[in-house]
Amino acid sequence: VAEIASDATLDAMVDLDQIARDQIEKRIASVFTGHDLTTLVAAILQAQGMKVRASPPGADGGIDLVAGSGPLGLESPRIVAQVKSGTMTVQHPDLQGLIGSVQDTQADYGLLVSWNGFTPPVRKRLNELYFRVRFWGRQELVDNLFSVYEDLPEAIRAELPLRRTWTLVPDEGEDG
Repeated sequence: VAEIASDATLDAMVDLDQIARDQIEKRIASVFTGHDLTTLVAAILQAQGMKVRASPPGADGGIDLVAGSGPLGLESPRIVAQVKSGTMTVQHPDLQGLIGSVQDTQADYGLLVSWNGFTPPVRKRLNELYFRVRFWGRQELVDNLFSVYEDLPEAIRAELPLRRTWTLVPDEGEDG
């Protein structure tokens, strides 16, 4: 007769949230490659209430997206975004380019999105640039996606079909 593991043992062995998140990240990495990641970021910003304009694929002068509030997208906050997909890790020159684009366009803020993350010199500047630039690695991108998923365009939801799964969270001190 096989022994049945307690709920606490199963929780320790299997983190279902992390398994699901890993699957979602793999899907994003395989479906939203290259400029398509910019399209996904634009859709997230639109679902958050911004008016967004994306640069066409190809050389963009360091500006992948511009976004603003209000009916015409002219009101603050105004954002300039740079999006890096695939295995490209954001380096210091990328960050400096975004900061220059923020100044050149008279935007309020910069958004630096990197699926593969940021080099240590870039990460060192997180606090220094806190009130000027937001950094979205894959975790922040997925968190923002989850927060607006129901409001994303049908085409994106078709490429990334998700459903919410509910599970009971045991009380602290409850063994199962």
